[in-house]
Amino acid sequence: EIVKFVQANSVTSGILPLLARFNRLSLLALMLYILRDAADRDRLGGTTFIQMNYLCALAMGVNYFHHSAGLATPVGALSAAFALFFSFNGITSYMKKQNA
Repeated sequence: EIVKFVQANSVTSGILPLLARFNRLSLLALMLYILRDAADRDRLGGTTFIQMNYLCALAMGVNYFHHSAGLATPVGALSAAFALFFSFNGITSYMKKQNA
């Protein structure tokens, strides 16, 4: 969609929400890449990575309510599953850190 706006030389106010969504998606993708790298190096127990898991869970929870409005939809179910996954990862890492 962004390419269509640029090709048509019609940079209007309609592109701003699109760029905001792209910005949020880019930030979430970067956080997921960092978490994957931390998991590969077995470093998810660090405070920063625990907090990033909670932020990803929050972002997915907000995405769930935004896209599905609480109704059962495939996109909503996937977002809710990811939110639970990141929450569980954060809690597990926090508990391991407390017991160590």
